[in-house]
Amino acid sequence: MVIGVPARSPRVSVVLPVYNGGEHLHASIESVLHQTMTELELVVVDDGSTDNTLEIATSFADPRISVIALESNVGLAEALNRGIDQAKAGLIARQDSDDVSLPDRLSRQLELFTREDSMVLAGTWASITRSLPGGNQQVVGQHRHPTTDAELRFRLLWNNPFVHSSVVFRRDAFEAAGGYGTDPATSWPEDYDLWSRLMDFGTLANLPEVLVEYRQSPGGISQLNQDRMRSGVVRIAARN
Repeated sequence: MVIGVPARSPRVSVVLPVYNGGEHLHASIESVLHQTMTELELVVVDDGSTDNTLEIATSFADPRISVIALESNVGLAEALNRGIDQAKAGLIARQDSDDVSLPDRLSRQLELFTREDSMVLAGTWASITRSLPGGNQQVVGQHRHPTTDAELRFRLLWNNPFVHSSVVFRRDAFEAAGGYGTDPATSWPEDYDLWSRLMDFGTLANLPEVLVEYRQSPGGISQLNQDRMRSGVVRIAARN
């Protein structure tokens, strides 16, 4: 079920999948709506949540938002594919439901794609935050990954040098690469798997600017599945 249809043709489609993420969802959505680059749409995919996620996602009056309400939980990769299938722009941006994009994030990335015709995937640096009692955030570090195409291709041989919630990629390259893999036996972690296929279609970059606040959560997928994450990275690295 799709709730709402963006009123204009966007330059960037932001796809935000969420499963029981009501606690931080409002701030995450607001960070997208408050971008200095306004020609965007936000596609929120509620992946069968049982908390107040759908209520929050549909509470915004902004015509740039559409909400896809899935009847059951299909998992991150499939939720992303369904959101991107509904998106209208040629550039797809990722946003996680507990992360925040700084106001200039999308405008800076759009400049890069406009300037570099061969660009297919671009992320940014990110600050790492954690929640404190009372709702405040504490910065505990940064993700400062390599920035050039050559460095990123080399790093992809054994690890993932992109913050998933910071990336923008070309839709046509995404489709040519086969989208997010949904087989957990071969395609998890799904972002490292996709970047490893996308690099065959053009240039890669990370902007050397902190443009995303990445929330480190004890209940996050990567924290709860560290052994599985390591084995998946080793498998994809061996394939690369």
